[in-house]
Amino acid sequence: MKKLILCFLIAFLSTFFLSANFYASSTQAQSENIAQLASSVELVTVDLSNNRITIGQNPYFKNIKEPKIFRFAEIDKAPLLLVNKTHPVNKDFYNPNSIDLTDKLPTTKNNLKLASEAAQALIDLFCAAKNDGIKNLTIVSAYRSYNYQNNLHNRKIDFYLKQGKSLNEAKKLAATVVALPGTSEHQTSLAVDFSSREILKNGGLEQNFESTPEGIWLRDNAYKFGFILRYPADKQSITGIIYEPWHFRYLGKPHSEIIYKNKFCLEEYIDYLKKNKKIEYTSENGQKFLIHYLENIRNIKEIEVWAYTGQAIGASLDNTGGLILTLEVE
Repeated sequence: MKKLILCFLIAFLSTFFLSANFYASSTQAQSENIAQLASSVELVTVDLSNNRITIGQNPYFKNIKEPKIFRFAEIDKAPLLLVNKTHPVNKDFYNPNSIDLTDKLPTTKNNLKLASEAAQALIDLFCAAKNDGIKNLTIVSAYRSYNYQNNLHNRKIDFYLKQGKSLNEAKKLAATVVALPGTSEHQTSLAVDFSSREILKNGGLEQNFESTPEGIWLRDNAYKFGFILRYPADKQSITGIIYEPWHFRYLGKPHSEIIYKNKFCLEEYIDYLKKNKKIEYTSENGQKFLIHYLENIRNIKEIEVWAYTGQAIGASLDNTGGLILTLEVE
């Protein structure tokens, strides 16, 4: 009888400890799975009443990690604005952070201005071009006011009228060559027109710029400094503008690289971001980025980004009703 009781006790205790170990192992595995799941969750919380966006706050470990706070001003004038015939800017639009390029880079005239971030990138671009033996690159145009663009457009209409075109024909033709006032990227202080000294001897902005050493170098290298060829030859049906091998637009990195690698125009890139909402991108030099697209955000000028993952390096309205956030992942 004693042996029977002893065997029973041994069996009971063995079952108890095995069950306890199984429960502990299961609980640990479940916790690890939750942790893995939680680490992969990328939450974006928008609080427009406080002009705040929170990215990556983990619902399972709320109090473990402090956010890094980044403040962005003038996001309605930031680099990812889409400006075209269907998305114009108002007459008074002006980037107050523009600086004069005249004493910094080769220009054909005085008082050519560019947004400070774009201007610094442009200086870096010129240094790299010079190191590669490109020494005749010149800036022809940068910021243009609404009124300047209006006069430019009217002169182009007059040009076609003198060629015998009707007023409607002249207006249509002019709109494909010179942007209507309010629809010109030059008003953003983010666009620049280039030429070479050789081409300038015989004219101004010419399509044969594409075959010059300067044009070829820009085509292949501008994206490395945040600039894109804005009006490619094969995107005229989308941009509504003729091929302009001289016109480059600053967007900043990694956006310029993504556009270059995927052969997008800016309109296509904005649509791509809208469709995907969030993209992860690893650049040529190994930097990792997260880009978030948030819809239905308008009429704000500044934002705080509370980032629990990565470094927020950019916040820009896109002029279509969205906000694009760019984070560099550590």
